Amino acid sequence: MVRRSEPPFNGCRYVGDRRKRLVHDLDREARGVRGCRIPDIVLPDVVTFEPDTLREAYRRGFDFCPSCIGEE
Repeated sequence: MVRRSEPPFNGCRYVGDRRKRLVHDLDREARGVRGCRIPDIVLPDVVTFEPDTLREAYRRGFDFCPSCIGEE
């Protein structure tokens, strides 16, 4: 999987959906009907993390996407 390089993703591995409070792993993005809905996130709701880690996303109150991360 190739990471999205365009803004607001800017090559980040982890991206959050502010409205759903889910973090996705763009290196393991699940596609299909039951997959991640990253293309459906409206731009104002896209969140990236600094540092670009799951720990930071979790610290900021995001849950893991069950499709691409599971319950790590």
